[in-house]
Amino acid sequence: NKFFSSSQIRQALSYAINRKEIVDSYLGEFGEISNGPVSPMFKLYYDSKTNVYEYNPTRAKEILLENGWLDKDNDGVLEKGSLEFAFDLYLNAGNPRRSYVAQLIKNNLKTVGIDAKINELESGTFIDGLMNRKYDAWIAGWTIPVPIDLNPYWNSDQEIGFLNFSSYQNKEKDKILDSLQQRLSESEKINLYKKLQGIFYNDGPVTFLYWFDNIISYNKRISK
Repeated sequence: NKFFSSSQIRQALSYAINRKEIVDSYLGEFGEISNGPVSPMFKLYYDSKTNVYEYNPTRAKEILLENGWLDKDNDGVLEKGSLEFAFDLYLNAGNPRRSYVAQLIKNNLKTVGIDAKINELESGTFIDGLMNRKYDAWIAGWTIPVPIDLNPYWNSDQEIGFLNFSSYQNKEKDKILDSLQQRLSESEKINLYKKLQGIFYNDGPVTFLYWFDNIISYNKRISK
């Protein structure tokens, strides 16, 4: 990919996006920042000590500069040769939360010299594009099954990882995912899931945004 093939550039994007603002301003007590593919609801497997990409636009700019992205013509958009760092950010229409997040991401990226154009599509069209790997950048969500199974979302084999929309490939990651399909002790699973989260941090295949509670119904008489 002309923009996102470098793990360093992907890391720069994660530094550039203010995920805390998303959670604080929209999700509140019903959301938290996501730092990887393992939800904190899986308390045994979630690694709270894994390094995270804190909001740091200064670091994002440094990484982009180190990788040859400069605003030579002072128009606010970085260039590398004749290529401007500008792309479409796709999402499904009719989702107020994602529309809000898309605008915040657009503003964050503009701060570091990246032009993201928001493109909202009818849900069926959007999903078709995801399944056929038509987009460079998008906002989408996963529902993680219980018990946890990350294979459909992250396996490099598209027959298995049919929801791996970024086509993220890493042999060590796949080896761990395959191992987790075997009968293992709980301690073995814990070690593998924590190792997996470290791999995702280093590769940064996507910018993980947030986890949120799916509130189906709510009565004011209910309290924690």
